Amino acid sequence: MSSHPHVVDLFDVGVTVDQHPYLIMELCDGSYLDRMRVSPLGALEARDLGVKIADALVHSHANGVLHRDVKPANILYSHFNPAVLADFGLAVLGEMRDSSVTLEVLTPAYAPPEMFRHDAPSGAVDVYALSATLYAVMRGHPPRWDSERSPSLITLMELFDRPIPDLPNVPRSMTEVLRYGMANDPRARP
Repeated sequence: MSSHPHVVDLFDVGVTVDQHPYLIMELCDGSYLDRMRVSPLGALEARDLGVKIADALVHSHANGVLHRDVKPANILYSHFNPAVLADFGLAVLGEMRDSSVTLEVLTPAYAPPEMFRHDAPSGAVDVYALSATLYAVMRGHPPRWDSERSPSLITLMELFDRPIPDLPNVPRSMTEVLRYGMANDPRARP
């Protein structure tokens, strides 16, 4: 998959003499988490980012791989490439439908409700996470969240019932597309 222009290039993998696995990937300058904290993206830049990463996810899904951890920290940029999807650490082969991901490894701000119920994963998980990511890079923090701290699981599940507010200087139609992608029911997502 790293042959896709918006998936981080992976040059080598292996295990060290002392049995530690390693990956050698392209050197990137930073992540969109860094970018959104300094200066949230405008609607046009977020749209372009979304198109690139959505294409990478389509390619990934077509090859039977679900990412399951799309978030601003896992979208990197460099001088040569404005957006590459990285960190397939929670990825799973689509046909496995493994729901064994634990709550400790999830990034709650970008995970859809079905991941907290341990439902079988589907491409809808990545659709939700990409939509939440795009909303966050324009807002400066995740949708529905009021602070940087992770809420309790009970509070988190209640957050899914909150409406997703409009964003200033973002066309309402773009916000509606993102809301559609963050539907609580995975069958309602595009």
